[in-house]
Amino acid sequence: MRFSVVSATLLASATALLSGVLTVEAGNYERDMLCKLNEWRQRNGKPFFSFDNGLWVVANKHNELQVSKRQLVFRFPEEAPLLERINNQCKGENWNSAGQLMGWNYKTTDDFARTMATSGSTKDIFNGEYTHIGVVREDANGEAWWTMVMANKPGAAYADVKC
Repeated sequence: MRFSVVSATLLASATALLSGVLTVEAGNYERDMLCKLNEWRQRNGKPFFSFDNGLWVVANKHNELQVSKRQLVFRFPEEAPLLERINNQCKGENWNSAGQLMGWNYKTTDDFARTMATSGSTKDIFNGEYTHIGVVREDANGEAWWTMVMANKPGAAYADVKC
């Protein structure tokens, strides 16, 4: 399962980069989550998140550490602070604020989304400063690990997300 989710996300990333539009086959957890988040943001008068490949890479690297260590943490000792990780990954881009959400063992997008909608996570989800997002879900040993990295890049173009 891990290979198919990562492959689908890489395909989505390439599609987004080439066309400026994120379109992924139905059933892709990351796309489904992004659509749910944007639906909530629209209902609350916030701008849509735009998918960003660099943020996806940052989220994926962190998520892989969580899976390998079997720990759900915001930052491992060997990791730089989040904004530094983003700026190191996205060389030459000027990201100026960031947030990160994680989840463990939520089997469906709806399970994770419902939890986020009722927790302290809503302050990050509805933070109108955050314009772009990278969302990763990895299945390992029968467990689902999620990481979302949200950030703001002033003046950045939005890529439409087809839901």
